[in-house]
Amino acid sequence: MPIAKTADDGTFSASTREPGDGVPAGTYRVTAVWRPVVDDNGDGPNKLPSRYSNPAKTPLELEVPAGDSSPLVLTLTD
Repeated sequence: MPIAKTADDGTFSASTREPGDGVPAGTYRVTAVWRPVVDDNGDGPNKLPSRYSNPAKTPLELEVPAGDSSPLVLTLTD
């Protein structure tokens, strides 16, 4: 299962097995959470609507075409 971490500027890099190895071609349901660090003890509560963190409810879907390395863009809506 691919995973990505977003930088402060909103860009992200996805990996599947090794850091930076990308995502295999296919269609994916995308989940997202935003847990700002609140103190030295770790992350705070998820700031995004709960539907984005639930694979059954997320409205986000991503098609990764074979042989295409164009940047991917995801947009979250309320």
